[in-house]
Amino acid sequence: MHHEKEWKQNDQLQILNSIKHLASDQIKYSHVTV
Repeated sequence: MHHEKEWKQNDQLQILNSIKHLASDQIKYSHVTV
């Protein structure tokens, strides 16, 4: 069960990282359009 908990934490980190990448991409695109 402990291993499963660790895996869930890692999954959340990956989701957060992907959101950060999406946000940075949006910021880049907004700078280009402005």
